[in-house]
Amino acid sequence: MIALVWGAFTLRKVPRGPREPVDALGNLLIFAALTAFLLALSEIGNGGLVVIVGGAVTAVLVPLILVVERRASHPVLDLRLFGGRMLACANLASFCNALARAALILVVALYFQAARGVDAFTAGLSVLPVPVGMALASPIAGALGRRVSPYALSIGGSLFSAAGLLTLMLTARPGTPYWIIGVGLFLAGCGSGTFLTGNTTQVMSALPAGSLGVVNGFRLMVMNVGVVISVGLSLTVLTSAVSPALRAQVYGGTLSKLSPVAVEQLMSGFQRTYGVLFGVALAGALLAALARQPSDRDG
Repeated sequence: MIALVWGAFTLRKVPRGPREPVDALGNLLIFAALTAFLLALSEIGNGGLVVIVGGAVTAVLVPLILVVERRASHPVLDLRLFGGRMLACANLASFCNALARAALILVVALYFQAARGVDAFTAGLSVLPVPVGMALASPIAGALGRRVSPYALSIGGSLFSAAGLLTLMLTARPGTPYWIIGVGLFLAGCGSGTFLTGNTTQVMSALPAGSLGVVNGFRLMVMNVGVVISVGLSLTVLTSAVSPALRAQVYGGTLSKLSPVAVEQLMSGFQRTYGVLFGVALAGALLAALARQPSDRDG
């Protein structure tokens, strides 16, 4: 819920004039739509009234948000920022990157706890290649930015992330050697760090100085919405492979203590989850490729 509030209100954190109004209605509608969507997504494996009502509320609120934001004087979701192909595709690529990246650490940590039976601390240490990859790739990509265009860095970063997720998808088994998992995580981390550096530079350098704060706030909101949806989507796909009675053991990381059959069922859930995230990363690479200006060069 904290993530929902943060994602919905991020843009309002951008400094504006002291007398400029806050788009309270837009904030409220976006928050309500995200809440309904995530509630429906989290219960989709069980079916029932929550899924139907949540989906219906989301379907009604999305077009309403578009109408309200078009008429707002200072909209939280400024649709004019999607007017040009470069800015629209770059922001959508950023959304895909956040969607593919955000839940990865959680999903892999659950893999080590639920499939291998390790404790939470060890599982946390096992996912360190992701932040290490991001920390190493970001300054390197920044240095390469003197010779390589941000456009190329964005595409390359997305493809690196996709390669890491593909590695994890193809090797999602209880006995996979850790170094293989570590390589996949490191590639995904490097890809995200490279993409974020290139994407941010590309968007910021294409804007007039007066709109930098608004656009950056919008980008943060888009990424945070991707983070929120990523967690709900990944956990829904992951637990769809096991019966509702076993889902508590998946979340608690204790499934490995039940039976090898349950663990094998969960492995198919991990493969599906990595497959979905891989597809999202590829979509991000395609969108990054479409976010090209006439001045961009391949180098």
